Amino acid sequence: MRRSTLFWGIILIIIGIALLAGNLFDIDVWDILWPALLILLGIWVLFGALFRGRRTEENITVPLDGAIYGRVQLNHGAGKLQLRSGAGLDDLLNGTFGGGLDYKQRKLGETVEVDMSIPSITWPFDWSPGDSLNWDVRLNNQIPLMLNMNTGAGEVRADLTDLKVTDLTLKTGASSSEIVFPANAGMTRAKIESGAASVDIRIPHNVAARIHASGGLSSIDVDGGRFTNQGGNVFISPEYETAQNKVELVVTMGVGAVTIR
Repeated sequence: MRRSTLFWGIILIIIGIALLAGNLFDIDVWDILWPALLILLGIWVLFGALFRGRRTEENITVPLDGAIYGRVQLNHGAGKLQLRSGAGLDDLLNGTFGGGLDYKQRKLGETVEVDMSIPSITWPFDWSPGDSLNWDVRLNNQIPLMLNMNTGAGEVRADLTDLKVTDLTLKTGASSSEIVFPANAGMTRAKIESGAASVDIRIPHNVAARIHASGGLSSIDVDGGRFTNQGGNVFISPEYETAQNKVELVVTMGVGAVTIR
């Protein structure tokens, strides 16, 4: 029997017993139920830490296989995700993946594609404090790249300065993200969607930008010395139309803060 199934079975039994006792003996169920559930959860996590083997760390290399374009999909739910240049000339990427890695790669014409994700876990029942789910990914800086990132609770540190990222998508939840945009990629189109998070965006000084930022309960701080407000939350570099390197950026925030410099 899977431990997660056993755990939820025990939870349901405890809730049922507590509700029944409340009805029979006129007891305030919630005064008892919440402490009991927290104690059980603590025991369960402690059990996992003591009796389950630690997750592995894998070193993975994805070759280009003669491709001249790359598309990378990263699905990273927890921990720290770091991206930078540094892969070999014949590789799309290489990296170190705490907790192991599930990935699929394929070549479609002149493009090599890879989808990467953390191996399936049942949070938090086969995880315990001290496990590392940190990824350090190094990408090829010689070919145009399409980069998609789906992240949850954790940190994202993406230094794309030396990379030729032409398309960037980041969807993140409760996290802290730092993104440095490419310095010499020509046109980069980017879309960043965030829930409850902080996002720190850096655009190199030789790169012009057109920015559309919106949010519900978020704080949006854009460098007015570099990017002129066109009304609302639309900002643009004065030299945007003639710039050799430029960014078309759409930022949508829920609750949090975004800084663009």
